[in-house]
Amino acid sequence: MGEKIKELLERELGKDGVVEDVDEYFPEQPASLPVCAVRPGSYEEAAAVLKICNYSSVKVFTTYERYFDPVLDYSGSVIFEFSRLAAIDRLDARNLIAHVGRGVHFKEVVEAARAEGVDVFMPLVTPTASISECYAMRHPVRECARYGDLNISNMYVALPEGLIHRTGQHALSEEAGDCRDDPGPNLSRWYFGAPDIMGVMVRSSVYLYPRWEVRKGEVWKVRDLKVAGEVLRNVPRHELTVECFTGDAKSLEELTGAGLDKGLTFVVLGYAGREKLVNYNIRRVEKMMLKWGAERVVTIEDEMWTRRSIFSSGSTAVIYGSYPDFRNKVVSAAGAVEDEMGKTPRYVVSSFSRGGAFVLVVWCEGLWSSRIRNICTKLEWAFPGVPPLDASRFYSSTERKFLNQVKRITDPAGILNPCYSV
Repeated sequence: MGEKIKELLERELGKDGVVEDVDEYFPEQPASLPVCAVRPGSYEEAAAVLKICNYSSVKVFTTYERYFDPVLDYSGSVIFEFSRLAAIDRLDARNLIAHVGRGVHFKEVVEAARAEGVDVFMPLVTPTASISECYAMRHPVRECARYGDLNISNMYVALPEGLIHRTGQHALSEEAGDCRDDPGPNLSRWYFGAPDIMGVMVRSSVYLYPRWEVRKGEVWKVRDLKVAGEVLRNVPRHELTVECFTGDAKSLEELTGAGLDKGLTFVVLGYAGREKLVNYNIRRVEKMMLKWGAERVVTIEDEMWTRRSIFSSGSTAVIYGSYPDFRNKVVSAAGAVEDEMGKTPRYVVSSFSRGGAFVLVVWCEGLWSSRIRNICTKLEWAFPGVPPLDASRFYSSTERKFLNQVKRITDPAGILNPCYSV
């Protein structure tokens, strides 16, 4: 069966589209290897691969991370790699949105957008350099997808039957659909947060941002994590900053370019807007910071972290939490990762929802999705940002019934990422 599948895939993709040596896609040797990796060069080729696998009942695995999780069973399967889907199809500076293939990296979109006078803000930490994979799986984007007047849900999704599902506004018109949503029923919302279990996302829409008159950043030294939690909770409430985060000194140094002493606690604040307003906000925040006994370390005239990101070599444990007992929650999460991995992790904590909650991103070498789920199971307060292998406990029986109906419609043979279940 394996040789026959490879022959069919090579006939469709050519020699360059089929990779037999798959070791490079795994961080460590998995218990079983897939038959091959496929690298489609177009959206139509991706759909054709799925049609071949669907007809032959061959499992298909994709990942939203740099590597595939080595603990899964890949025997007799095919894995997808999207480096050849690296086209920026359209950069719409007027409507501040770019339509990009799944293989396009952050750097390419950032450079193309800057040439048009707009910015792309990069996440602080991400487990993949693919901008489509990162944006489609981020919690804020999944939340945005609930609102019909936002065009973030425009995607191309390859289906096992060999078709391309154009979702969201583009289900109506590629050109005219940028400013309105599809008024009829569609499955656009269900693709967000669903790790290719209903279809394989091959193209997505990415938000662009107009360039501010002034962007500034500050790094403040605070006494400890408890004080850092107070800053993250209270400063964003006043809407004086556009970013507010803390983390280990090494990560903050990498993001800001400022030399920071290891073992100390720092908070990074970002400002954007008209120059007079930015300077006014800085003065107001300074008064608040001095009350907490904080000390300004450096001022950054152009926030560097909006154009750079830390691409981790493993998964990132994205954990959402509330502020009560902030210090102990951060310490316990980092400690749980260290206990699981046997090494000290790195972390970044960002304020979320105007100080209503925080997002903790923890990562280290060898941290994969399966281990993240183990860690979050031990932390009763934690909600993992990676999709659970078994989502049954997150949904009611009615919701699970509906999700399974959608799954049977889009993937009746159940070939797409069979490790997930609802």
